[in-house]
Amino acid sequence: MLAYIHIPWCRIHCPYCAFNVHVDAKPPFGRFVDRVIKEFQGKSHLLDGPLETVFLGGGSPSLLPSDELARLLVALPIDEKTEVSMEANPGEITDNEMNAWRAAGVNRLSIGVQTFQRSLAPLLARGHTVAESRRTVERAKSAGFQKLSIDLIFACPNQDFDAFQADLDTVLALEMTHVSLYGLTLEPGTPITRAVNTGRLTAASPDFWRDCYDAAVAQLESAGLKRYEISNFAKPGYECLHNTRTWEGASYLGLGPGAHGLHPDGTRTLNVSQPEEYLARQDPSIARERPTPKQRAIDRLLSGLRTTRGINLEQLAFDTGFSLNEPCLRGLERGGVLNRQSGHIRLTPNGFPVADGIISRLTESLEPHPTFSYSAESR
Repeated sequence: MLAYIHIPWCRIHCPYCAFNVHVDAKPPFGRFVDRVIKEFQGKSHLLDGPLETVFLGGGSPSLLPSDELARLLVALPIDEKTEVSMEANPGEITDNEMNAWRAAGVNRLSIGVQTFQRSLAPLLARGHTVAESRRTVERAKSAGFQKLSIDLIFACPNQDFDAFQADLDTVLALEMTHVSLYGLTLEPGTPITRAVNTGRLTAASPDFWRDCYDAAVAQLESAGLKRYEISNFAKPGYECLHNTRTWEGASYLGLGPGAHGLHPDGTRTLNVSQPEEYLARQDPSIARERPTPKQRAIDRLLSGLRTTRGINLEQLAFDTGFSLNEPCLRGLERGGVLNRQSGHIRLTPNGFPVADGIISRLTESLEPHPTFSYSAESR
């Protein structure tokens, strides 16, 4: 089983971010770690061995004091095979902290750079300088983090291609083993979305998004960073195991405010999002549901088709009782955006940039499978 731990505090709330984050000058980290450990203990019966992965996300997990991080990880059943990932922001990290993280068991670091451009950093409200971003990557390498990733945002308002290419050049020069590449999404209610809606900023066009994405895919793959999911590129052996197993439908514990979970019996859970309420409640979960067979099929499409491995159609039918409409599949194949081979479907290189539309069409084409529908319903 996997574990995701949400650490919700940030020094600033980035203007593009719609995640469950909270700005607090003095987060109650000690109480938080106590509560996460207690929450884990209440769910530990779901495990049948050591955790396969632990992912510390946020928020800004790098704000968590290293002694509290160590106290948290020592309370979890991890061993030398467990991938322990942690998100970190440049400007929040010292060499001593990096060494302490390594000693506590963190063996994969994801650095939220977002941009190396001085013109874009203020727009994205990065709490660090461009120089600090470069130094943080180099210091992480020196600290021994071989599994090291950076996040990069593209298609920002007012961004031009030269600025994106400069970011990409810097990434390639740093010789990363993993890159997460995200086209900026205008999330409802965020400051950047309001600025675009009022005309103070100009949103990137779909053509610009596609130009940036195609350039990134070509150059990253030429450098040996293979795309294994729409937004993720890695050298062989450096893929994020936690995300890969999640996309495959593995069970995971969701710990912390606002965390989602998926239990082995198929139950999905959601925790209360407000940190103080999370700390105060005896049971932090505010929602538990068993998805219907069709919902499970939709979930499988949403996660599986994001990856280059794609989906096994027979397994989809067996696990959910639903299959995909044959005329829809043939139409997408003829359009050059979907490949079907040996019972698997995968997006083609032309399909990845328009994945959302393809997955939407496929979910609309789901229909009960004549052989497996009854057995799936009974599970």
